[in-house]
Amino acid sequence: MSRGITNINSFKKLNPGDIESFLNRNPPFGTQVINSLNSFPELEISVEVANHPNKKCVIDVSINVPNFTKLSSLCKKETWVSVLVSSSAGRFIRFARTHISKLSNKQNFSVVYHVSDLDESIIVHAGSDNHGK
Repeated sequence: MSRGITNINSFKKLNPGDIESFLNRNPPFGTQVINSLNSFPELEISVEVANHPNKKCVIDVSINVPNFTKLSSLCKKETWVSVLVSSSAGRFIRFARTHISKLSNKQNFSVVYHVSDLDESIIVHAGSDNHGK
């Protein structure tokens, strides 16, 4: 079912009836899918890397949930967010985990990392845990 759908945001814009038609399902399946997608936490991450002498860099990570007010009370109660910072060389840099309620406002943390190769890049992954329980 590609139909030009390349990400969750394009899927959210579909008509519930189209979802049911594409997947050969009956109502209210399409509406339930859209409601579930709309209740999923949207993570907004910004990363800034400042290089310093001796191959040292400071990584500043900011994260928040812009749709926090739209989340269900169950989601707000049981969901945690994990953030993994690593390098393109596969090196673990930092793992952080926080309750989603703390991300209703932007949260920041910094990490100092000693780069082993100047071509190395920083990778940040974030995801919600326990969503949909």
